[in-house]
Amino acid sequence: MGFNAVDGTKIIALEHRPEDKKFQSRLGDSLDRAKKMVNEGKGSERSDFTNVNQGDTSIINGTAKIYLSWFSPKGAAVMPRNASAVKPGIAVLYVVGKQNPIYEGVTVCCLLFPYNTLYFLYFPDQGRSERSSSP
Repeated sequence: MGFNAVDGTKIIALEHRPEDKKFQSRLGDSLDRAKKMVNEGKGSERSDFTNVNQGDTSIINGTAKIYLSWFSPKGAAVMPRNASAVKPGIAVLYVVGKQNPIYEGVTVCCLLFPYNTLYFLYFPDQGRSERSSSP
């Protein structure tokens, strides 16, 4: 019997949805500029990019490669892909408020967890929780 490097994880107030077209539209030309920089071999160069965080938009300065890892619809921060990559048997605590824009997608995301993943959904603004396992 082995062990996992991680026995469980928690997701709290997730609103970052780089795979969502509406989210992408708020990034302006930043995503295209970052892709172009990486394709031209300039991924380690810094530039100003649009950031969307908790519904607010700001300008951040960072490398194109790191920006793409966070904001690309094919990047490392795409939650549905990450959910499907969770190893079976890992416990997941998912905390989301009903006012959170991701609320409607919670069920979809949880269905992507692998078989035999225990997840616990907590809705703080509703005073309720659900405990379940993936199908």
